[in-house]
Amino acid sequence: MDRQAFVPLTVQDLSGSVAVRLLQYNELINRTVKRLVNSGVASYTASDGSSLRPSAADGWWGRYLALAGVTCLLRLSAHSWATDRATPIWLQIGYRGKPATPVILDAIRPLQAQRNRVFVRDGNFVDVAIDLPVHVEADAVVDSMVEQISLAASYLESVPRSLN
Repeated sequence: MDRQAFVPLTVQDLSGSVAVRLLQYNELINRTVKRLVNSGVASYTASDGSSLRPSAADGWWGRYLALAGVTCLLRLSAHSWATDRATPIWLQIGYRGKPATPVILDAIRPLQAQRNRVFVRDGNFVDVAIDLPVHVEADAVVDSMVEQISLAASYLESVPRSLN
């Protein structure tokens, strides 16, 4: 079956529950980033001193943050979710080729051991799938997201600040 083929809409598709869930994913992102910043794992400031803000573009919505001085983006990515791994939340590591993809991959090598977890995107950044636990309350989902991103941040500590 063609995953890109348009499937006729159903009443459930238009019921509002899809929209509510998308808003909940965005709230999980906001809560996770806020907790990471409050705990000192992340920052709203890029290595060049500029402020990192929420953003959206074609098929994604998210929040920029800095982890170990590396500009990252925690986002809901419809494209990655549909094509790469069954999770709506993705951590983009790097921005506009900084740091270079090989540097990022070297730093997060332990994550690459997990099948279908790390993806190189256009040679400009690396995407890490953030797995979401099921059948738990929002606080437990945020806890899991914070834990996964904190682990990635600890690996990024090895990236020299001069490369960011």
